[in-house]
Amino acid sequence: MLIDYLKFFSAFIFLFLLPGFSALYLLVRPKIKISSLEYFIFSAGTSLALINLLLLVLNKLEINFNSSNIFHAVLLVILLPLVASTFSSWHLFSFPKTKKNPAIKSLPEEEETPAYLKLKTKQLLNGTILTLVSFLITAVFLAKDIVPNNTDLGHHMYWVKLMEQTEKIPDYGTSDVIVGEHLPFIALAKITGIPILSAFPVIFLAFINFLVLLAVYALALRIFKSQAIAWLAFLFSGVLYVAAEPFGKFSSGGVVGNILGNLFIVLIVLTIYLALAKKKSELLALAIFFSGSLFYIHHLSAFLLLFILAFFGFAYLIINFRKLKKIIPNWLKLLFAPLPLLAIGIFIATISWLYLPHYISEQAVNSVIQAPLKETHQGVKLASFISSIGEWRTVLGILGLICFVVINFKNKKFKKYSFSLITSWPLILI
Repeated sequence: MLIDYLKFFSAFIFLFLLPGFSALYLLVRPKIKISSLEYFIFSAGTSLALINLLLLVLNKLEINFNSSNIFHAVLLVILLPLVASTFSSWHLFSFPKTKKNPAIKSLPEEEETPAYLKLKTKQLLNGTILTLVSFLITAVFLAKDIVPNNTDLGHHMYWVKLMEQTEKIPDYGTSDVIVGEHLPFIALAKITGIPILSAFPVIFLAFINFLVLLAVYALALRIFKSQAIAWLAFLFSGVLYVAAEPFGKFSSGGVVGNILGNLFIVLIVLTIYLALAKKKSELLALAIFFSGSLFYIHHLSAFLLLFILAFFGFAYLIINFRKLKKIIPNWLKLLFAPLPLLAIGIFIATISWLYLPHYISEQAVNSVIQAPLKETHQGVKLASFISSIGEWRTVLGILGLICFVVINFKNKKFKKYSFSLITSWPLILI
């Protein structure tokens, strides 16, 4: 039992932290100052996206999903960026050349870390306590679901088991499942050798859920620039959020696509916010890469994300309509930089050459545009929505939004990206 846990944790680091850490070390870290926590969650998200992309490549090349092939492929993905970063001539950025040696490009000056990103001892202690409490509450919900007995998790593990036996992506023949929901599990199963019918799928999803909480904290910290507010967001999402239905199932391994999708939604919003605020095309490229991966994991989350970003952009342009001639060229400059174009090219190549998601087929599209067949996919009226999430949560949310709007108008900060994001996001939910 102990050996299995050691194998699981080691494999999790190898598969879902190191590939992203290595890629970001080459492409992002040298030029953009981000906090250690942001680097950690970005590494996890990038690793998940890279593992999915890597297995799609192996499947296209008809290379079996066995432990040896997956291990060596992942090891190559980890080592290549690290090796490339050792060469001073390897840069994907246009840095100014030095006077001493015009042939060698210089790295940009490192940005100073904002004061609000630095944790004080008391804040670190409070964060540790909240983390332990959130883990405890999650464990309570997980206790009854260690063996996959939930309909959603159970049928997903069926496909993972079939993939484990055939060592390739199966012909799903249905639009109810998406390949990206299964590839992380098959990679873990093959590397560790732990049976699918065990605790590891639920524990894996619990880890992903915890990464979502960290991402919510990081996003709140960037938007509000306050450790107190950021930890309060962590408290609501990590402790109070899962203490009642229907939210408990999102922490008990009940909804695979939603849990993975939640992580990518928050990461994409965070990277786009930072890209626009810092005017960094590298972060925009990361957001595009995350978005492409999300369409292979959970298309409903991807469509929700599109609405969020559309309302966010529209709200910002309306508020700053007098500066449209300056804003739009700046956005286009970010979008048409080398790395964002490379990320778009990877997504197009993945769809057109590697693997076309089954829900994009003609039959699947027809089923998507018609009325929802599943009760869980149908919308609810506002009264039912409020009843579902709880009246006290609704009241706190409305009060918080009103306070945020009043404070930003009073301090004349309503033209910032943070104001447009926070005010437009709730409209999508309603």
